[in-house]
Amino acid sequence: MVVHGNKPESLRQLLISWYQQYPLAPLENEIILVQSNGIAQWLKLSLASSASTDGLGGIGVAAAIDAKLPSSFVWQIYRAVLGEAAVPEESAFDKRLMVWRLMRLIPTLTHLPEFAPLARFLAHDDELIKRYQLAEKIADLFDQYQVYRADWMHAWATGRDVLLNTQLMETPLQAEQRWQAILWRQLLADMGELQTTSRAALHVRCTEALSSLSSRPAKLPRRITVFGLSSLPKQTLEILVALSRHAQIFLCVQNPCEHYWADVISARDYSRQHAGRHARKHTVAPLQAADSMHIASHPLLAAWGKLGRDYVALLDELDQPQQYRDLFLQSGHKIDLFESHGTSCLLNQLQEDIRQLRNITETREHWAALDASADTSIRFHIAHSPQREVEILHDQLLDALNHDETLRPRDMIVMVPDIQRYAPHIQAVFGQLDISDDRYIPFSISDLGNGQLAPVFRALNYLLNLQESRLTAADVLDLLDVPAVRTRFGITEDGLAILERWIDQSRIRWGLNSKHRQYFFNGELAQNSWSHGLKRMLLGYAVGADPTDREDRSWHDIEPQGEVAGLDAALVGPLFMLIETLEHWLVELAQPTTAEAWQERGQRLIHDFFQSSSSTDTAHLLELQTSLNRLTQSCKTAGMQETLSLAVVKTHWLAQLDQPSLSQRFMAGRLTFATLMPMRAVPFRMVCILGMNDGDYPRSRPPLDFDLMATDPRVGDRSRREDDRYMFLEALLSARDRLYISWVGFNVNDNSEIPPSVLVSQLRDHLDNGWRRLDDAKMKVSQALTTAHPLHPFSLAYFSGSGPLFSYAKEWLHPLNSTESGPPLTPLRPEAAISLHALARFLSNPSQYFYEQRLGVYLNRQDDPDEDHEPFTLDALTRWGFLNTLIATRLDARAMQANEADAMASSLQRLERSGDLPFGTASSLIKQELTALVDALFERYDQQLQAWPTKTEDVVIDQVFLLEHMSVRVEDRVSSLYHHADARCRISISASKLADQARKQARCHALVRDWLLHLAGHLDGTPITTMIVGQDVTIQLAALDVATARQYFHTLLDAWQKGSAKPLPLAIKTGFKWLESGGQVIRDQPDPSQIDAAIRGRKIYEPGFDSPGEVGLSPYLKLAYPDFEALWSKGDFSLLCDELLQPLLQSASVIATTNNKPS
Repeated sequence: MVVHGNKPESLRQLLISWYQQYPLAPLENEIILVQSNGIAQWLKLSLASSASTDGLGGIGVAAAIDAKLPSSFVWQIYRAVLGEAAVPEESAFDKRLMVWRLMRLIPTLTHLPEFAPLARFLAHDDELIKRYQLAEKIADLFDQYQVYRADWMHAWATGRDVLLNTQLMETPLQAEQRWQAILWRQLLADMGELQTTSRAALHVRCTEALSSLSSRPAKLPRRITVFGLSSLPKQTLEILVALSRHAQIFLCVQNPCEHYWADVISARDYSRQHAGRHARKHTVAPLQAADSMHIASHPLLAAWGKLGRDYVALLDELDQPQQYRDLFLQSGHKIDLFESHGTSCLLNQLQEDIRQLRNITETREHWAALDASADTSIRFHIAHSPQREVEILHDQLLDALNHDETLRPRDMIVMVPDIQRYAPHIQAVFGQLDISDDRYIPFSISDLGNGQLAPVFRALNYLLNLQESRLTAADVLDLLDVPAVRTRFGITEDGLAILERWIDQSRIRWGLNSKHRQYFFNGELAQNSWSHGLKRMLLGYAVGADPTDREDRSWHDIEPQGEVAGLDAALVGPLFMLIETLEHWLVELAQPTTAEAWQERGQRLIHDFFQSSSSTDTAHLLELQTSLNRLTQSCKTAGMQETLSLAVVKTHWLAQLDQPSLSQRFMAGRLTFATLMPMRAVPFRMVCILGMNDGDYPRSRPPLDFDLMATDPRVGDRSRREDDRYMFLEALLSARDRLYISWVGFNVNDNSEIPPSVLVSQLRDHLDNGWRRLDDAKMKVSQALTTAHPLHPFSLAYFSGSGPLFSYAKEWLHPLNSTESGPPLTPLRPEAAISLHALARFLSNPSQYFYEQRLGVYLNRQDDPDEDHEPFTLDALTRWGFLNTLIATRLDARAMQANEADAMASSLQRLERSGDLPFGTASSLIKQELTALVDALFERYDQQLQAWPTKTEDVVIDQVFLLEHMSVRVEDRVSSLYHHADARCRISISASKLADQARKQARCHALVRDWLLHLAGHLDGTPITTMIVGQDVTIQLAALDVATARQYFHTLLDAWQKGSAKPLPLAIKTGFKWLESGGQVIRDQPDPSQIDAAIRGRKIYEPGFDSPGEVGLSPYLKLAYPDFEALWSKGDFSLLCDELLQPLLQSASVIATTNNKPS
């Protein structure tokens, strides 16, 4: 019994009603054949729903329902009809078993002339991976032949090397393809008694047996329902027809068109058929209206519907509706359940046209002009990247939910061509919001492989690829992120955080040891390896570290990692065991062995690295062991006794873990993200399709060079591209209220346009040809339905309040816009005295100081971009840090009256032993360079000491300052003071470059700390000069009038008080550039002379061609003042520059570097 309908809801209700009218016995299962878990889950939920008075509900329970895949069901029928003794539980011709049998047989045949192409391919295959891959492809091809070309297999088995067409006409196999027939015969011979159990052979025997049976076999179900399948092989349909003599077969076919459309072809196919050089013979009558079928039909149905068209035609060949039509009428049902989609919106009108098989002329005449502003049923969105696609989708879904109170997340589905590619973006956008956030949308991601879902599987994948891994610090830490691995080695989450810090401090980068590194380059270097870092940790625990860095506690060129101490030091033991275990398996996995030995080896691998920490881990570990056992059993059944390499075993083992099944979650009561899969036309109120990019969809899968089906296609053959076209049609028809389509339509680099998928272009062209706009009949309909989005989600266009762009991402709004209307924060009252260091930090970046010290918000993250690589050179920041270390070492040696050169050499050796310097010759060159720089610095430093020969006491600061809202105590010390005659001078040495490239203008932003100490030195009532010796020049901060210095200091404290209540609009580099360019305090409107200063300041503040800008280097500035306009427009910026920065700019000067006596 075949029931056609254009809506799955109608077919579902008929099915429910039929089950209620004609129930099976209490202990009998309803057998439902489906192709995807989506249809199975939807049917079960529908059956379980409560009954309703309108007859559209379920029956309140969904039990005793057995959803099966057609292929596995047909095999069960073979066993039920022919007997379990004649048909094994698992087919010997199953692809999983056939792979290993072919892998064993192929090398025994490569000496034959027919196998020369295979022999050439298999040359130089020491690891057998090429042979395995070839066997896998051939097994897949033979599996398809058994279903779609059973006549070929029968001919080959009888010794005829031919191909048969649909008229059973034979064509000899080409010489280069004869190996397929020979290999099939060899495979049959190798099967022995099982050679008669191929699907092709069993199909013939089963159909013959069913036709001769007088009664139904006991194990044959009484009713079989086929639901939601848009295509079935002819072989399966023939079995169902044969079964219909003994069981009730109920086919529910979703047919998009209620008229006969099996002859509908696309304009492209029509042109192809009539492009030949030979015309049709005039005495042969063509099919009725064949020349106009592509014109008289719906263009989209003709272009996308080949898969369904062939299926409907195949059903028509086998269907005999006169045998069951009366039964349906007596039960109050119809066998054709076509109903209108409605006409209220563009989407429904398009669906209705497909149902009625309207051509483009009828469409134009039938529908009124479209009001695109009111009709939102179809929308197109163009983005710059998959990330932006998902961000845009989130806003659009929130908008849909806000405007329709009846819409729920479970009423929407999002489908993409490749869910593996989009899953990270989905998690990043939809998963970042807390469940308490009003914008949170509950969601689930279907169709992800187990390798992406389960941390245990990802860890196994890494372990099986140890041979190719450099074993970087990040790799091992990722391995320890897996709970089952941490449990095995006894490491807690808190312990992992400590180990991560120690690993970074020990400068571990990659490689187990020097021997392991030899796999990747010549040489024996252990520096920055795991063995080097672990020795540092263990020595650090044994001897500790000298906090003064004066004592050399190294041992055999190993520098102790001093932080490894106390009870936490016990963590080094599990880490050492992990590295030792990895080293063992790195060697063992490299040895080929038999499948049986691989099973034992795999069990030990699982035991050594994993210990269940939850029920989920237990299930996943059991699945690992089960799939490994299946591999061994398959090899044993196939007689595969050769040794197998790791490459072969891991490929097969990991592939088994990603096999799809009907148990994967779908429609979990949330917004569902899923892959565009065949036969998943579940109705949803809103259907969203992402990733409709040119080249990505329809997906292309070129046939194998030796795929004979590709050269002789038949009706009913599966084609990936035709599947995708029909899936797109099904997705369009399954949308009830809204259809949302997006693609990456702009190049992220140059904003050039990128065309969408050809299917989207066809849809847009059809809408343009069939409908006209109400507002402007000359403009295309598709333009009104399309929104082009900016590159960034924080574009001002989203928050302007006009146009089609909007955003619910309130985080991108200007932070001051959201706080200005709220109550201001009160100034901070410090509980303790503040230091000069704290004031210097404030002046260097007032915004950062506010967010960190007042709000406790820390945006900077110390991420090392080269944490997986040993140092090859020194970046500017690292070089500056090393120079500071060497300067401090030399000053300390001078204070202790020790040998300065020895202290410097010892410090450099410590850096080298710690793994901070590159190894080899590069290390020697860098040590020489650093030594030379420090020597030059101290040469000029000593010149200043000669000019100020007498050391004087430190100035102790302990004063209270009365501010507007409070009093503040400042406590600190100003040291490094010297005097000459009656003048004082503070002399410091800096690792920074202190002047511009011309060495004429001081880089004042590098002098902030010295400026604070300079001002504080005046607080005891005596003027002071400051000399700062830098890498390039020496800077002098001139002595100030004591009262002036105190006023500057008080002004700074007033600004500090205000800066504790809000982020002050001051960026220090930009501020100094503003002042150097003639910028002055802006009282009302900037005069023309200030415009030039603003332009120069903007270039420093905002990102440019070769610079990230000051705002790009500080996330705090970016949060508070995202552009220069926000920073300076209100005038406070210029005032702060004048009050806080101008005194330093006026005081600092570049001077000669030798013999500078006080004036």
